[in-house]
Amino acid sequence: MRRIVTALVLALALCGPASASQDCDSDGGIPSVHCGRTPTAVFDDGGRLWIAFEFGGRIYVTAGDDDLESLSTPVAVNEDAEAIDVNGENRPKIAIGPGGEVYVSWTRKLPGGFNGEIRFSRSLDGGASFEPVRTINDDGLVTGHRFETLVVDSGGDVYLAWIDKRDRLAATEAGESYAGAAVYYAVSTDRGKTFAENRRAAAHSCECCRIAATEAASGDIALFYRGIFGDNIRDHAFVTVDAEGVTTPMQRATDDEWHIDACPHHGPSLVSAGAGAFDLAWFTNGERRKGVFYARLDADDGELTRLSPVSTDPSAGHPALLRVPGRLLIAWKEFTGEQTVVRLIESGDDGRTWSEPATLASTQRDSDHPFLVARGDAVFLSWHTADEGLRVLAVGGRAQRVDLQVFGPGSMRDIERAHAGSPFVVAVWATDCPPCRRELELLGTFAKRHPDVPVVLIATDPPGNAGAVEEILASFELPGAEALQFGDAGAERLRHAIDPTWRGEMPRTYLYGHDGTRAGVSGPISDALLERWLEGSGN
Repeated sequence: MRRIVTALVLALALCGPASASQDCDSDGGIPSVHCGRTPTAVFDDGGRLWIAFEFGGRIYVTAGDDDLESLSTPVAVNEDAEAIDVNGENRPKIAIGPGGEVYVSWTRKLPGGFNGEIRFSRSLDGGASFEPVRTINDDGLVTGHRFETLVVDSGGDVYLAWIDKRDRLAATEAGESYAGAAVYYAVSTDRGKTFAENRRAAAHSCECCRIAATEAASGDIALFYRGIFGDNIRDHAFVTVDAEGVTTPMQRATDDEWHIDACPHHGPSLVSAGAGAFDLAWFTNGERRKGVFYARLDADDGELTRLSPVSTDPSAGHPALLRVPGRLLIAWKEFTGEQTVVRLIESGDDGRTWSEPATLASTQRDSDHPFLVARGDAVFLSWHTADEGLRVLAVGGRAQRVDLQVFGPGSMRDIERAHAGSPFVVAVWATDCPPCRRELELLGTFAKRHPDVPVVLIATDPPGNAGAVEEILASFELPGAEALQFGDAGAERLRHAIDPTWRGEMPRTYLYGHDGTRAGVSGPISDALLERWLEGSGN
């Protein structure tokens, strides 16, 4: 039988999910971090987690200690509440400078459809207080300035780039046409005290997708965004800038041929690969490609290599890229028909080959986009959901798919023959059994202590529920476990094949001794019982 190899996914308890007791519907009090629908998380160089979120027209910032189990009291950035544009593509941003400066940006809504301005503030006292809010776009126009991105380079300069409609407004007033919007940016070289005049990075961008930004090996800032080419082809563009202007002129980076006169609402992701190379991840619904894709871009010649599909599932979208030493990872969202899941693939050879997808987390109701953040070499998934609030999940190991085998009428005999002569555990569980999940967690801990003791997991769910079985198993570390799921031979017949005296209660665990004796336990098993059984089995 094949064995389960999963990514280690560990939920870090920041605090409980949003609830009425946390004043999420009140005008008074300090809100929980779970109250913000689109929080943004980042680690500073010291390993401290910083989170920015919106609630009640204010941006709040909170931070956690190194253990990530507690958060400071959220501090309001803007004293006066204002209309803030909050959605997965256009969210509050937070960045930490090399001297511990805390920078925050967001989009303030203005009257009229799709109008806004770019707002910014900073803290020079470790997030204890923030300076008065400033508007960074300098044209003074009531038009679109939205979807900003915030980057602090290695020298401490602060970059803000955004989607800007000032050129379109000017063209309209002159009776001319203008496709889409433009990408503008501003730079501060004095730790956010002042910003230079706005500069245009590129014309003719899509109006409603987030911009991906990263520092290049050269020190320039690279921008990867959805552009408009030809007759409303909304593929992706690439440009690099510095404090003086554009350093690599805009080039078309993807050629998916997505012809659409509409808003895709799917922004890309970008990380530097060194020496003028960049890793890209994006969503497209073009004529040439559909789904989420990865590729390597050489900015010097515009060549796209290592192009490969991440997911062609119709529901896949919103990819997030992250590079840490020895690992390149991509996370994205999919909808299974019953729940939304975040999946992950990982490459250990710089994007040449990829692991099979693993499921990191799932939720039943609405959710934000997923993001990957790093603390040194450690990787974390940041994901906010309506049911669970903000979750920060540590992702370890090379992710691989949970491989289920079919449990049929003769499978129990096969299991017993395969492990005869040594102690082993058979655990029967189901996805709609909450105590079963506690037992899976306990068995994962047991399996790590005793890797030589086989653990066999049998899910009683019908075959059509295989996706949910895989998702739950992927959320627990169960090294070496064998996984099976009931086939279509009939649940009563299969339960009888496991144990004629068993009446279907779960979890149900069978402890086999080295001599073939078997003891059945109903309800969650204890760690102490497992250790006593193992000691008495002669292992």
